[in-house]
Amino acid sequence: MASFRKKKQVDPEGVHLLASILVCFSEIATISYEPQDENLQITFAVRKSMSKKEFDDIAGFLMESIRTYHALEGYSDTNAGLSMETHDKMSFLHVTRDVATLSRRELSLIVTVVKERFGEDLVADPHGYGSVDPEFAAVQEETLDRMLGNIRGIHIPSPLVGVREGDQVMVFNTE
Repeated sequence: MASFRKKKQVDPEGVHLLASILVCFSEIATISYEPQDENLQITFAVRKSMSKKEFDDIAGFLMESIRTYHALEGYSDTNAGLSMETHDKMSFLHVTRDVATLSRRELSLIVTVVKERFGEDLVADPHGYGSVDPEFAAVQEETLDRMLGNIRGIHIPSPLVGVREGDQVMVFNTE
């Protein structure tokens, strides 16, 4: 007798959120959502093997930037963390943030700091967000703002991961 697994329904809000972030920020390699702690893990790929000292330097500066932004915005209870992986001649910088307090402006700050620090070593889609029609860009920013606002009021039950594949963005349920 054949058994069939019922396919889990993927929450469209979560899919749209991850897709919007990847569309708006072509420097982000992958993004994942964990429903247990309602955190996003934002991953940047860097074309070099980063030393512990280099990671500590960027991590210290980035965390201070995030804390300063939170203080200016009036957030006192946020979840932010950084980690790094190095494989051969590539490094992956992981930024963890809770969705309850994350904003598009904070994402812009994080991406800007990472871009300024790594420059050409940062892997980014060459046909990314900066090369799109300004009207399309404005619509995408508005969509991302709306998605971040909506996500605060709902719980996404499934873990999700968003990846960039060439000039496409794909989001998967990882259960």
